Formats: sequence, structure tokens, C-alpha cells
Amino acid sequence: MTQTSRLYQVNPVEKKSARLLIAGSREASPEMLALAKRKVTQGELIIVGDNPKGVDAVVIEECDRLGLEVLVFGITLQPRRGSCRSGRYRQVKVPKTISAAEAYRWRDRKMIEYANHCIFIHNGSSPGTKAGYEYAKSLGKSAEIFVL
Repeated sequence: MTQTSRLYQVNPVEKKSARLLIAGSREASPEMLALAKRKVTQGELIIVGDNPKGVDAVVIEECDRLGLEVLVFGITLQPRRGSCRSGRYRQVKVPKTISAAEAYRWRDRKMIEYANHCIFIHNGSSPGTKAGYEYAKSLGKSAEIFVL
């Protein structure tokens, strides 16, 4: 992953046709993490958040292991997760009117808008994962939720 970040605004024109978002809780069970690893092979370009824990972290690790292209979204100048050999980091520009508490929800919405298909791996209690799934469906996106 590059050390410099670029402000990123969602661009609907992307060369990759299968942009797969894999999202889930940072509080993830071994079963959730195993499912996330299996799902990374279903897209040409994997989209994931930059959380250093849980589903985000294991998706990035698996993309690295398999040499798959991954686009990591975050709101900070540098990814919270650290480096990724096969990935690119995109800093989502958060409007100044958005509170710090809502900034990651804003980022999640931008990832969903950018994706063609969304997979949410839910621990049954994470409100953010469920909200992401509901937002994807409200946009008419192809989306699946797995509750483990």
C-alpha cells in the first residue's frame, strides 16, 4: 500500500467490473473470519475498510496472501490497518459537517456506493454492519448478509 494518501471521491467509472465489498464486525468469531477469507475470491476488485481488527484485517491479509487487488477505504491520512502488499489506500473526504462519530459511517456508505456487490458478515449485534446492509439494499445494490 502506498505511504501517501489521496483524497478519494467515488468515481462511478471503474475499469474493474466486479467490485466486491466485504464488510463486517471488528468483533468477529473464527467462523466469521473463515467466511471472509472464502469470499475474497468472488470479485475482481475487493473493497474493504481499514480497521486493524476483525473482518477488515482478515480480508486484507487474505488478499495479500493470494495476490488479489484490494482497495482499502479509510478517513485518515494513513490507513489504520497499516500496509497491504496488493492494495491501494483511498482516503474518503468527509464533509466538515459530519461529526467524528459519524465519519466511519460516511466512509462505509461511500464503499457501498462504489461496490457492485456487498457482503456483510454480521456478529448479530454490530449495528454498523446491519446498517450497511440496509443502506446497500436501499440503493438497490446486490447485497448479502451472513449472521454468524
